[in-house]
Amino acid sequence: TFMGEVGDLLKKMLIAISIEKQNIYTTYAVNFRPPEDRKPTSQEIKRYSVFLKEHISIVNPKIIILMGSSAMEAVTGINSKISSERGKWQETILKNKTYPVIISFNPSYLIRFPENKKYSWEDLKKIKKQVDQAINTYKSRAMANARKELEKTAKSLGFSLSEIVAIAPVKSKVAAKYANPEDPSQTWTGRGRKPRWVEAFIQKGSTLKDLEI
Repeated sequence: TFMGEVGDLLKKMLIAISIEKQNIYTTYAVNFRPPEDRKPTSQEIKRYSVFLKEHISIVNPKIIILMGSSAMEAVTGINSKISSERGKWQETILKNKTYPVIISFNPSYLIRFPENKKYSWEDLKKIKKQVDQAINTYKSRAMANARKELEKTAKSLGFSLSEIVAIAPVKSKVAAKYANPEDPSQTWTGRGRKPRWVEAFIQKGSTLKDLEI
């Protein structure tokens, strides 16, 4: 999806807000090219929206970015000027699950009308803010879960959590320095090659400091 000049522009747009294209999932609202490369009709969009919505439910994204009027109409049912709908966070419900949605211009449109890139930049900043909030929420939950597991382990050993934290520096030479917040049984001493779970957290924006115990 989004190949050639259009794909290059999308990649630059995402890099501008610190997102790599390979870390997102992209698809089309209508998975065929209409004759003479015309815009899909509302009937065609509606016909394929059934498959698109099923697709979204399977992927289960944290946020949905609708680029272009066809994508907007397929997911939200809105059939109006995209300029009046873009840049506003909305919600759409698919299979009883609510997804945050934002509408913006399609990169192919921006290539034809580059004067509108300034509006897309405003949309991108809102997307970055939403993504950063989602990452921070994920980190907070992960650390809270890790703390609960640590408290449980401390209790089973007959210690309080404060006592475990207090004696940790004394045992630092033999104890692991880092633990997986999602599975505290997975630890790493900080020596040698990073385990896969450490690499995965770093790719999501965490630092080794976030995993330190």
